[in-house]
Amino acid sequence: MKEKYRTEQPLVFHTLRGERLASSLGCVAVEEENSAISAYELEVNVDYPTYQTIKHQGLFNLLVDQLLFDSDGSLEEQNVTINLRLKPNLQQDLLQQASTPETISDYLTQLDANSEQGFFLSTESWLATEFTQVQSLPPELEGAGELKTGYQTLWAKPDYFKQQLASTAPMSMRGTILRYLEDNNIAYEQVNNGILRFQFRGENGEWTGLIKIDEANNQCAVYSAFPDLIPQEWRKACAVLLANANYDLDIGNFEIDLEDGDLRYRASLALGEDSLTPSLFEQLLVANLEVMDKYLPQIRRIIS
Repeated sequence: MKEKYRTEQPLVFHTLRGERLASSLGCVAVEEENSAISAYELEVNVDYPTYQTIKHQGLFNLLVDQLLFDSDGSLEEQNVTINLRLKPNLQQDLLQQASTPETISDYLTQLDANSEQGFFLSTESWLATEFTQVQSLPPELEGAGELKTGYQTLWAKPDYFKQQLASTAPMSMRGTILRYLEDNNIAYEQVNNGILRFQFRGENGEWTGLIKIDEANNQCAVYSAFPDLIPQEWRKACAVLLANANYDLDIGNFEIDLEDGDLRYRASLALGEDSLTPSLFEQLLVANLEVMDKYLPQIRRIIS
C-alpha cells in the first residue's frame, strides 16, 4: 500500500561539495508492506541545467552503468521530474522525525541543512529511480491525459539490483579508490597499505595529496598538504585565517601544527553500513582539491 501527499514547495538539497541543488517538491509517498514502512519516496522537479549537473556529477547515486533500456540519460531541454527513494538504512531515522507523507513534506522543506539531521537533504541520502518529462500531445489528443518520456535506473528495480550485487563480490574501499585513480589516470604511490600519495596541480599552485583508507571503520579521508611549512612568525596569523575559513566550510576543515608549521586541508567520510562508490569518492576528492586551490593565494599572501 502506498500513501501519497501532493504539494508544491521549494526543496533545496546539498552535495558533498557544499553546492546547493534547488528543486520543487511535488509529491511525498510512503510505501508499507506487512504493516511496516518499506520505502520513502519523493517526486521533485528541477530545471534542465540542474538535471545536467545531476547527471554529470552522478548525484543521487546516479551511476552511468545503472541506466536501464540502453539510455544515455539524454533528455530534452525542459524541466525534469525525478523520483527519489530514501536509502534503506536511513528509513528508521526519518520515521523518528515524521511518519506520514504530509508531515514528512513539512519536515524536509523546513529542515536546516546545517542541523544535526541535515543529512536528509544530502544528495547522497537518496537514490534516483526515475527521470521523466511531460511531452506535448498532438492537437487531436489534447485533454486526453499526459504523455511522459524518460528512463529508470536500477534503483527502480530492487530485485534485479540485488541479483546483480549477489553475482559480484563487493569491491573493498581500497579497491574502489584504486580503480577510480587508475580509470582517471591519476598517478599515485602507496605510502603503506592505508595511505596513498599523489601530486595535484590546480589553478593556483601544486601540492601533495594524501588518501587515508580505514577499511576497519569504513572511513576515508583526503588531505591536501600546503607545499611549504608556515614560518613560525606567521603561524598564528594563518591559524586565524583558517579558523575563519573553517566556519564557512560545508565539508572538511583546515588544520595547522603550530609547532612545525605543517598546514593541510582534510575532508573525510564515515560511511557506516554503506559502501564507497566511485561517484562518492570523486565528490570527496574534488571538494578537497577545490578548497585548497581556493585558499592557496590567501595563505601565500600572509606568509609573503
